[in-house]
Amino acid sequence: MQVANLQELLGLVLAMTDLRRLVANLQELVFEAAALSRILAKHVLKHLLTLPMLPIYKAISVDQEAIIGGSTKPCIMTVTGLRGKIIGDYVVKVFKPSNIEQSLPTNKEVYGSILAKAFDFAVPKPALVKVGREITDQLNNSER
Repeated sequence: MQVANLQELLGLVLAMTDLRRLVANLQELVFEAAALSRILAKHVLKHLLTLPMLPIYKAISVDQEAIIGGSTKPCIMTVTGLRGKIIGDYVVKVFKPSNIEQSLPTNKEVYGSILAKAFDFAVPKPALVKVGREITDQLNNSER
């Protein structure tokens, strides 16, 4: 690289000094982020290791549709254990097949529940709820 004059050379030196400071600051931020990430991972892992398998229930009726807004339109459903014993009411999010294929929403709900628990937020006990065709048809028909 050829420098035309002393002023141009001084400008390049100052720019390089600023660039070195920027790189040093970025390195420091990366180290801090890595340390925070390790702390967060340790905290979440502690809760993840104590998380039992999610219970699997079956929805048998819709008690209230679309309790709040949003694309998933959570509903309150009565659920049973797989042997038919009534467990109670659960807020259930029913995802369309296209959502499931594109964004794995069930995984995100489980991760969100784990993270919320790790940060001591009050969250309901999570469960996987099987929703049969008759209930999804009922929900689809009520959207029209």
